Amino acid sequence: MKIEYTEKPFAEAFADLFHNSKYRSLREFGRKNSIDHTYLSRLKNGQAKNPSDEVMKTIAKGFGIDPWYFREYRRGKLAKIIREGGLDKQDIGKMSPQDIQIVQELLEYYQKQK
Repeated sequence: MKIEYTEKPFAEAFADLFHNSKYRSLREFGRKNSIDHTYLSRLKNGQAKNPSDEVMKTIAKGFGIDPWYFREYRRGKLAKIIREGGLDKQDIGKMSPQDIQIVQELLEYYQKQK
């Protein structure tokens, strides 16, 4: 069974992916994916705040996975949905049941605030 997403914090998820990857070093991963290896080290060790959506997309591409794998990417997308409203079919198809539940709860909360 293929894991489509993680509930781990970004640093832990990144460390797991890296540990199980073909890359021999963060320097190699960084060079091949155009990301500074010292920044990657800080991300992996939890010393840097979670990266932007664009950096998460680049990291995901480097591992050959969808950025929706990362919990923080999903949360960022969900926050954008709440701010801007609307989902496209592609995003809905990638949401976990937990994500859908969060969207429903947030929408109910905001409807009560009106």
